[in-house]
Amino acid sequence: MKRLVLALLLVACGSSRRSQPPAQGSAGEVAVPEPAPAAPVAPSTSTPPPPPPVAATPSDAAGSAAAAGSRCTTVAQCPFVPDGSDCMYACIGGLCQLRGTTRTAGAGPCYGEMLAQAVMRIDVDPPPPQYLLCDAYAGLHCNRTTHVCERAKDHGAACEVGADCGLDGACDPNSHTCVEAPRIGQACVPGVTSCGREGFCDPAGNVCVPRVANGQPCANLGEQCQSAFCGFAGVGSKQMVCMPAAVMRHCPEVP
Repeated sequence: MKRLVLALLLVACGSSRRSQPPAQGSAGEVAVPEPAPAAPVAPSTSTPPPPPPVAATPSDAAGSAAAAGSRCTTVAQCPFVPDGSDCMYACIGGLCQLRGTTRTAGAGPCYGEMLAQAVMRIDVDPPPPQYLLCDAYAGLHCNRTTHVCERAKDHGAACEVGADCGLDGACDPNSHTCVEAPRIGQACVPGVTSCGREGFCDPAGNVCVPRVANGQPCANLGEQCQSAFCGFAGVGSKQMVCMPAAVMRHCPEVP
């Protein structure tokens, strides 16, 4: 059984198999003594040999895609993925499931789209060993029949859901064809209608409004931001603002 669910990307963090961050210290300032000045050293006349190569450890590389689908009872039994990676493992239905977002047309199997920090997702039972999302900001959508990432459809093409038509389009509920997405000031449906790359659907008035610049408040929804990313203003802060998205390490398991 398949159904569309709009979820936030941040929900996935609780079940991911990634390294744990080091413990944080006190929020107050800590005085650090300055080191004593070092004695001058005469310049060396020889060139030191290059350091030997360091062998990769389990913390330097993501787990193998072959491990996707292996049995598990907790996520700790799934492959390790370094922090800052653009994929993760989750223990779903007793299986280690590899999850990631692809920007490659033809990749699969896919089960939805990534839109900024929100996900348009297809739930699948039983859970598949690999669960890819197609990056809508790369102009892709997930074909609900073939489960392959494809280029967004042109205006006038047949569609099933709004994601088929890309960020700049919408699926007309009457003709089931792609039409131009509503523009700034026009009516929209939050979580359903795209307002294009320059706007987002404000749930306060069900109308498309302009996206806001970095530093402006946001409500944990990257579609509000010109940068397509909303995060906490600082360590310990409860205020969320638009900011540049962090550069993620690409997982070789994800095409």
